[in-house]
Amino acid sequence: ALMAYIAFYTSIFVACCKKLKTDGKMCAVLLAAFCGYMAQAMFNISVIDVAPYFWILCGLMAAKPRGEN
Repeated sequence: ALMAYIAFYTSIFVACCKKLKTDGKMCAVLLAAFCGYMAQAMFNISVIDVAPYFWILCGLMAAKPRGEN
């Protein structure tokens, strides 16, 4: 389960890093928020008020830009 968890977050991180060339500012903000949340998650458990926003953030990071197949 840990390997799947790490692979999931790594794939989201890599997908957003690849999009930095096309949508630099938006991806940079999303990466900063992602890294900030992951650093916070090392010291605290998932807070129920913040968790839905993190999953929305993950969806935005993993989404393909329009027109890309």
